[in-house]
Amino acid sequence: MPRIWQAAGDAKSAPLQISSLIDHLDSLAGAALGSRLDETAMLLARVAQDRDCIPSAVLGLSIDPKKMLVDNAHVFVLHQTERYLIRLVVWRPTTGVEDEAFLYEGAHDHNFDLMTVGYTGCGYLTDLYSYQGNGQSLSERETVSINRHGRFQLAPGTVLFLSAGCDIHAQHAPDEVSVSINIICYSKKTFPQHLFEIQSDSDLAVVTAVLASREVHNEQDLMNSLEEAHRARSAHQPP
Repeated sequence: MPRIWQAAGDAKSAPLQISSLIDHLDSLAGAALGSRLDETAMLLARVAQDRDCIPSAVLGLSIDPKKMLVDNAHVFVLHQTERYLIRLVVWRPTTGVEDEAFLYEGAHDHNFDLMTVGYTGCGYLTDLYSYQGNGQSLSERETVSINRHGRFQLAPGTVLFLSAGCDIHAQHAPDEVSVSINIICYSKKTFPQHLFEIQSDSDLAVVTAVLASREVHNEQDLMNSLEEAHRARSAHQPP
């Protein structure tokens, strides 16, 4: 199920440079988002307290939403290894065009473990769910039982963790430009990814699209998954 650390950064804790987080991730290998999850969340929250973590030039970028799907202009890779990726994501209030670029409102799971922290802005809202997936592929139009975990806002210093193949979320546009920093751990096996339609009158979700199972080992693999999700969502939009 999703894990949340509210205002995880202790006001008495010193801000942490991203290089220290990288040392932590390198030393723990796969345990960083496993048995050492709490420790990693605290360190990521401290990175979010470092006002010099992200160059001001990035936060002040003027991004053309029409080009986001082409060059992924709202995502910036901060560090990458063969096991994990640290990236910054700029989330913009919706004007209609950005909905497609950010997959706002679309319920989906992931084929990788994800930990993210709010850095600036009010943060996006997201509805959280989980199901007994364990990484298996579901069929289109299949109905699955879900657990509802409420609505959550990725405010500065707040940390969210989503497990591959079992946690679902549907993000909603923030009221102001917001920035998050996240850690993605590449899967050691091939995972499918799914889009869902959450049923409002029951604890059920219907699979609206099954994305091709793929291994995720780098940023390009992530981009391929994201672009496929956009295409699948567009194909299933009502006329």
